[in-house]
Amino acid sequence: MTIAKSDETATSPAPIEEDFEDFWEPTPPPTDLIFDDGEPLESNRHRLAMNVLIRSLQQGYGERDDFYTGGNMFIYFSREQAKNRDFR
Repeated sequence: MTIAKSDETATSPAPIEEDFEDFWEPTPPPTDLIFDDGEPLESNRHRLAMNVLIRSLQQGYGERDDFYTGGNMFIYFSREQAKNRDFR
């Protein structure tokens, strides 16, 4: 077993995060995807109900920072569905 003397300094490898950021760049998302279904909310009453639900969730989870609330959001499941416009 070898013990380093006090006047010797050991070198440690660079942290993984620094090495990783030097060569990895995320692929940008496609820009030609569908962004909405073209249908507005049914009525102002539906919008108000959605806002009440969102605010209720925000108040109930106010102490937490691991959630997101949103409404009237369009979501598709695959690029093929988006290309075929077969998302209903």
